[in-house]
Order: sequence, then structure tokens, then C-alpha cells
Amino acid sequence: MYNCIRVSQFGPSSVLQMASADVSSLSPGPGQVLIKALAAGVNPVETYIRSGQYATLPKLPYTPGSDCAGEVVAVGKDVPKRLKTGERVYTMGTVSGSYAQLVLASQSNTFRLPDNVSWLEGACLGVPAFTALRALRTCGGARAGQTVLIHGASGAVGLLCCQLAANLGMRVLATAGSPEGRQLALDCGANMAFDHHDPDYADAIAVETADTDGVHLTVEMLANVNLATDCRLASPSGRIVIVGNRGSLNFNPRLTMSNEVSVTGVFLRRSTDVELAEYAKLISEMLKAGQLRPTVDRQFHLAEAGAAHDFVINRSASLGRVVLKIDEWVGQID
Repeated sequence: MYNCIRVSQFGPSSVLQMASADVSSLSPGPGQVLIKALAAGVNPVETYIRSGQYATLPKLPYTPGSDCAGEVVAVGKDVPKRLKTGERVYTMGTVSGSYAQLVLASQSNTFRLPDNVSWLEGACLGVPAFTALRALRTCGGARAGQTVLIHGASGAVGLLCCQLAANLGMRVLATAGSPEGRQLALDCGANMAFDHHDPDYADAIAVETADTDGVHLTVEMLANVNLATDCRLASPSGRIVIVGNRGSLNFNPRLTMSNEVSVTGVFLRRSTDVELAEYAKLISEMLKAGQLRPTVDRQFHLAEAGAAHDFVINRSASLGRVVLKIDEWVGQID
């Protein structure tokens, strides 16, 4: 038996309940690996799914989560040797859910975790790191020497964007709503950080980017609030990549016309296996070189998954990623 979080009905955080499940239900099939998870990341979207307020909902009951870090304990057929038993790994998507002591995942969504990265840090990779790379490189066409604005930089994706963009040789401008968030962005490679609660912050960014005629690339975390501002700050042929959004807005498309600004969304599930492998290779190289360091905002025990969801929803400012520490493991795997 192993412990996991199960959701039997959609609703408030109290529906996240600890349960025991039979190990035999997680026998890896072809191309799958079984992981003894030691930490799991909490994505904001998981709170929407749990509450039932999401376009695509899983069949009940289910175990939430897509990102974990741990050790491979079993492999199915046709799994590459890089994922042998005992290997340190992290996931970007799972078959069985990551809020659990045992996690079943596809080999194409499982990647080696360098020895210099802790389990908690490994659980911060997955969706945030791959999203940051897809936003900057694949959707945003980021290039050295360009100016990038990370609009909402103190969350898990934003802080990784700061590090990735700085490593690419970009001039990095960041916004965050708290002094701690702005300092984190600076620590992660941003050249300047602005308070997006300041009514004059956009004017300050415009002054700082006058030499480049505006912002070449914006990675936007809250498009329903900031999209119009992003368009006004954009350079000619500037690009705005939307990572996050929490509602609709009254938007005038003419804001995109005079500077021929392009706006695109990011949907990580559209990534091909080839793209995922490329992202993983770059992430691994940067982790080993100490150029990429995930930031843990706060950690909870697995049994505190409900409290973790409440914290994600109610925190006044993001300061990295919320992580579940899975330290209740006992016994052997048959």
C-alpha cells in the first residue's frame, strides 16, 4: 500500500483527502516508469480543477498533480536506459497524479534530475520550467540583446523566466507586487524590477526602454489586467506571450496595429516530444552549471495538501513555488 491524496468530489480544499491505495494498481506499462516521489509541486491550475471550475475535468476519483521529484523504482518495456531503476528524476506530467508516494509517469515526461538539485527544487521544475522555456524561446522567439518584460515575475514561472532570459543574454525587466518579490526577481537575473501596484510603473518602464523603442518581448502572467499596458509598452513588431489569465477584458485591438504587435498564448501540452527533450536538455545543462535555481516559496507535508491549495489561492504575493514534501514513506515496494 502507499499513501496518496484523492479527490472524490469537486469542491473546496477539504475534498483533498489522504487515502491508501494498492501498489499493484500502478504497474508500469510500455514506455512508463514508476517513481517513489519525495516532493511534488503545486500548480495553481490544480486548485481550479479541484474546485470543478475548469474546462476539462478528470474522472472522479482522482489524484491531483503533474510535477514530482523522486527515484525510479520500476520501469516498463521500451523505457530508455537513462531512466533505469534508482535514477533521480523529475516529471512534467504524470499518468496517476503526483500528490502521492508512488507516481506513474510516461518516459517522455520524465527527466533526469542532476545531483546538485534537491528534491524540493526538483519539484519546482516540470510545468513551470518547461512553460518558461516555451514562452521565451518557442513562442516568444527570444534573442540575445533584446529587452524582455516579465510581467508578474515573482511566481514560479516568472522567476525561472528571469534566469533563462538573463542566461540568453537579454535585458530583463521584471514586475512584482511586493518588495520581496522584486528582490527575488533581481536575484534571479533581472536588471530592473518595478512595482506593478505603482500607478506610474508603466511610465517608468517606457522611460527605461526608450533607447530600444519599447519592449521587444513581454511574458505576461495576468493578461486580463495587463494586456493593454503590454501593447502600449511594446516596440515595433513587439511580441506578447500570454502565460496566465484570470478573466475577460474590454480590449481595443487597435492597440496592436500601429506597432504591429503580435499576441500569442502558451499551451504546454502542444509541445512535441522532440521539443520536450530539447527543453529538458537545456534545463539540465543550466542546473548542472548553477545557472538555473528553482525557488521554493513554501513547503507543506503531503497530508496538508488542502492547506497548500488554500495558500496558493489566498497568498497576497507569489515568491516562487509551493511544494508538497512527501516524507511519510515507509515499507517496501513489492
